[in-house]
Amino acid sequence: MSRRLSVGCLLLVGSLLLARPASASPILVAQVVGGVNLTQLTVGETFHIDVLVENGSAGETLQGGGGGTLAGVFPNLSLLNAINPPGSFGQLLSTNPALFDLTFQATGLGPGTIGTQGSQVITNLTTYSGLNSNLLDYNVVPVAAAVPEPASMLLLGTGVMGMAARRWRNRRERG
Repeated sequence: MSRRLSVGCLLLVGSLLLARPASASPILVAQVVGGVNLTQLTVGETFHIDVLVENGSAGETLQGGGGGTLAGVFPNLSLLNAINPPGSFGQLLSTNPALFDLTFQATGLGPGTIGTQGSQVITNLTTYSGLNSNLLDYNVVPVAAAVPEPASMLLLGTGVMGMAARRWRNRRERG
């Protein structure tokens, strides 16, 4: 019995010594920059999405990355610019460095989703491939017609009445 116990303890200690902590795969998070309301976009409006890198092992820093494609259904958006923002590389993954800065313009009405898929993240420890970000929902709505306020209408009406009264007085004096 003591022999089984000692063999069991040796196996347990050996497995603990050989086991390395598993590194967490980074997660890509798409988020809107600048407080734009994605559910109330208008045609012609431009907005930015940053794709951030989160998670990773302790001390893991972003060394590079990119690739992949846009994901989602976005027939009413036009991609204006996609860059790797300066200053992101070399940052700890725990500080959420940006992998992409994407600039879009709304070109038509209707809803859709936008994100990234199949991206690669290169760190000082390893290379991660096939990473997808979350999808962001958006909606491009028509611009509401501007309705003048009552005070503006009163001012306009008073001006028109004044011009009509002056014309009536000039005709009366001539005739």
